[in-house]
Amino acid sequence: MAAAEVFSSGCTALTGVEAVSNGVKAFREPAVKNAQRTLTIIIFLLAALLAGLSYLVNVYSIVATEPGKPGYQSILSMLTSAVFGQGAFYYLTMAAILLVLSLSANTAFADFPACAVPSRRTIIFRMRFVIEAAALSIPTAS
Repeated sequence: MAAAEVFSSGCTALTGVEAVSNGVKAFREPAVKNAQRTLTIIIFLLAALLAGLSYLVNVYSIVATEPGKPGYQSILSMLTSAVFGQGAFYYLTMAAILLVLSLSANTAFADFPACAVPSRRTIIFRMRFVIEAAALSIPTAS
């Protein structure tokens, strides 16, 4: 069950866009320009990966199977099996996918300490301010 949760969390964070946007301060100057270049490279890589996967799925006539049914496999599992067979390379690839998804799931939480520190820039501070302002505007019975 934990592996399935890592897989789903990793899928949502796999692009790396949030890691770049959260870490703009870590880039060399000009930080914004370097972050924009990095995001552009990520977009082109993701587009190339999507095009390649789409092409291979079409060539090998792979279709999605219904989760929870006997014999269920992910598209990546079926594609790897079709291209390389079910040998050692298949299991190495599946382990690598699990590792990448595990690491990418962590990027969503990597910047939480910076968000949690009270300052006027953080989202948590702004949310608290809005909630307090809304609470003060509610008339009370006296």
